[in-house]
Amino acid sequence: MWWLLYLAAADGWYFDMSSTINATTVGVGGIVATADNSGILVLQTASTDAVTISAAQGVTLAGTLGVTGITTVAAGSAALPSIISTTGTADTGVFFPAADTIAFSTAGTERMRIASTGAVSVVGTFTTGNSAPAVTSYTSGSGTYTVPTGAKYLIVELVGGGGGGSGSGNLGGPYGGDGTVGGSTTFSTSTGLGGQPGSAAGGGSVSGAGGGYTVGGTSGVGISGGRGWGPTLLLSSSTNGCAGGSTPFGCAGGLGSSTTANTFTGTVNTGGGGIGGLADTNQYQGTGGGGGGYVKAVYASPSATYSYAVGAGGAGGAKATGCRYGETGSAGLIVITAYYD
Repeated sequence: MWWLLYLAAADGWYFDMSSTINATTVGVGGIVATADNSGILVLQTASTDAVTISAAQGVTLAGTLGVTGITTVAAGSAALPSIISTTGTADTGVFFPAADTIAFSTAGTERMRIASTGAVSVVGTFTTGNSAPAVTSYTSGSGTYTVPTGAKYLIVELVGGGGGGSGSGNLGGPYGGDGTVGGSTTFSTSTGLGGQPGSAAGGGSVSGAGGGYTVGGTSGVGISGGRGWGPTLLLSSSTNGCAGGSTPFGCAGGLGSSTTANTFTGTVNTGGGGIGGLADTNQYQGTGGGGGGYVKAVYASPSATYSYAVGAGGAGGAKATGCRYGETGSAGLIVITAYYD
């Protein structure tokens, strides 16, 4: 083994070697030059190549680089980013297009940028890599909801069943019958109470009040159902019964013209109150039932399963002689949206 150390006045110190310069413990580490003087320099530790410097001044580390200070790289560009992977290509990586700004490129084209303000811009289609939200609806009955695998949180909307409208009645009696209360809708600890029924048409009759609510889950809001409309004495014309109360899902609607008990001609699963019975000359309209209570709740870190029940619409009230039945309230609804991000 041999090596030469010499000083060139203009350029500094040089090692001129064609073999190996070992450390004090032979075979443990040292500086290795290629035997053919091709210009490759290798630093070894434990007889293993640790750092290789090519003739083109490229540096390759065999292990992990630990830096205690600041590492500075060139700004780079989308076509030639300053930080790239050894498994990728030279046109894919990270670069710095402006002060306090970082950007990412693939195949020589900028794909994402984070500005100094924190604003993030993406070029192309943005996808999360996970499934789209899973939506489940329940329009009747009860049971157990199973949370989809991987769901991070749930948003649950529900409404109780609408109260039934009362039947129409005659001036001075007989009067129509009361409707019945709508059923409550529940999901875990969230509840939308059913709307109250329209009372018997005639003197002192009252429309149904809206149902209340209980908000469960991590957070959320609730809205009481709308109150049904009250009666009007008609002397010379025929008109529909008083409308039922509405909810955020809508109103029940309907005609109130049925001569058959417990008819429903409105919109299903809004939780709206049933319409009162239609009135003719010298009759009172039936009063509308109240809308069901509404809840929108967030369930963060959801459990595996939750119990649920959908409230039915309250029954319509009976008609007086020569009058019309009140209509059934609209049934409740539960809509569960499971999110993965």
